[in-house]
Amino acid sequence: MRAKKFILIDHSLEKVGGHNYEYAIQMGRAAEQSGLDVVLATHHRFRPHDRLLSNWSVYPLFPFDSLNRYCLYKSGQLWNPVALSTSQGIARRLSHAWRRYRGTKLLSQFAHSCDRLFRQVSLKEGDVVFVPTLSEFDLLGLTQYLKSASHSRKAVWLLQFHFDLLQGRTPEYADQQPRIFALRKHFLKVFRELSAHRVALFSPTKRIADQYNQLGLATFHELAYPVSSGFRPPRFEKHHSQPVRIALAGHFRREKGRHLLGKTIECIWDDTLSTGRGQLMVQGRASQIRRWLPHSLRTTVTSNVSCDTNGLKTVVAVKHPLSSEDYADYIRQAGIGLFLYDSRRYFARCSGVLVEMLASGVPVIVPAGCWLAEQITEAIYQYQNSLLNRLPVVGRTNSSSLVLSDTDRPATVELPVPNSATGLLVRFRCQSSWPIGTYVRVTGDAAESTTINSRFTSIVGNRTGEGRVPVWIPLPANARQIQLRWANAYDQGRVVCCDVQFCFLGKATDSTGRIPQGAVGLIAAKPEDVPTLVEEMLTHYTHYRETAIQFAAVWRQTHSPQHVLRQLCSRADELLPLGEQLQSIMNHDRYQRYSV
Repeated sequence: MRAKKFILIDHSLEKVGGHNYEYAIQMGRAAEQSGLDVVLATHHRFRPHDRLLSNWSVYPLFPFDSLNRYCLYKSGQLWNPVALSTSQGIARRLSHAWRRYRGTKLLSQFAHSCDRLFRQVSLKEGDVVFVPTLSEFDLLGLTQYLKSASHSRKAVWLLQFHFDLLQGRTPEYADQQPRIFALRKHFLKVFRELSAHRVALFSPTKRIADQYNQLGLATFHELAYPVSSGFRPPRFEKHHSQPVRIALAGHFRREKGRHLLGKTIECIWDDTLSTGRGQLMVQGRASQIRRWLPHSLRTTVTSNVSCDTNGLKTVVAVKHPLSSEDYADYIRQAGIGLFLYDSRRYFARCSGVLVEMLASGVPVIVPAGCWLAEQITEAIYQYQNSLLNRLPVVGRTNSSSLVLSDTDRPATVELPVPNSATGLLVRFRCQSSWPIGTYVRVTGDAAESTTINSRFTSIVGNRTGEGRVPVWIPLPANARQIQLRWANAYDQGRVVCCDVQFCFLGKATDSTGRIPQGAVGLIAAKPEDVPTLVEEMLTHYTHYRETAIQFAAVWRQTHSPQHVLRQLCSRADELLPLGEQLQSIMNHDRYQRYSV
């Protein structure tokens, strides 16, 4: 009996190496292990030389990738093929006409590439076509092909929209209604043209899926990001050797915080880098990394094959990209994964590097208020709540509800600190359902008398289930009082914190006299907190490494390519034609209001 085909189309796959390549390899290998014939269609520049690909049919056909100037994510503009009115200036109309011409040509080329592919690869009933990196612009080219090729209805089409549609966090979406309205028109037109096709829609995170589901059309589902079995924890010795490698991995784009690199190096230099306790590893050319730094720091950067004048590598430039094997080794040998990412830009977006770090049992430092932090939040919550059973309670106070509605006018609570307290565990719930995309900032100012000598800030988000959200605030030995300030971290929405409990906990028994603040990783409320968190993680490194390794066992199962393939196939098995999926919404009153 002829095996069904698994056809993966990634027009952004241009070369061997990198995340697009690894994604295709892992999913193709999982499909092959499941008895499917694998077909891979790529950018026309792709030149396969991996032995694994010798068993697959590979077609380098597509003329452009998803990150082109016509997609919303890259250009900030939704593709509009309609000519501007004559009331617009001549220069603007000419620019728009050229953009319209080039965009239309690219879409025709995309459709032509699909046609060439499926003239060579015949589609049969039960075949699966998976497009893992699709934009709203690419969708037009795919639709142009599908609506003209009736045989394409034999296959199941699994389309993953990798890029976010809306800017910022969920509370900001209300101000983007014109964009939502335009996107709804865009997708509705396409979905109508594909009404006879069986199509499942995916996004790599729930937050991105939520954005597409704001359109009120067919349902978009979260699809876990697959990670190779090569990303696994190495053997860890409790008495680890120094320096600990602090790794920034992947292409260091602007939104990944390269403008923060210089300040970070300055702040961790004295206690971490110059002492040999830590070594900063950055992917990129040494000459390129030096350009991102102030002149005073440029001599600190060495390549991974040379040392500075003291024989000590402090900031090491690591080649980018690396081969698949070398990249996996780079991640696995990291001691700390450091993410300086823009949390607003990454509120919804997935980070493949973080998936790989966590699969490898590497403790991480990530920014608050985004997808990266949400991956380790529950592990930190569970650890902090466990402190109630591990440390003596030396003081306990409850509070009435706190109403937060203005980031500039926080709610304030002042408490006396018991003499033997080494930390304060604050726990609370949200009175009603926690607003999606809303975070609470809790700042603790501990003082000996009237002078503040310690400040700690934490930003926390929703917790699934009924459990309280904890915030652990370490206290200096001489603290006599603490002022807590509560605010909505990023917007002006109203949040009511209730069942607030303040538990002062006593002395720990470990050698440092203090307990770790978290587990698996740490979350930075602001970039300035990173040096303090690096020091915290180095001080309790064995704890963070061991909890990260324990976390990796479950994480790797969730993100295994086999599990992701099962997610895809389970949707494929139950798919209805897209028109039937849309039918219920077409008669809904909300559709009538937005109908065009």
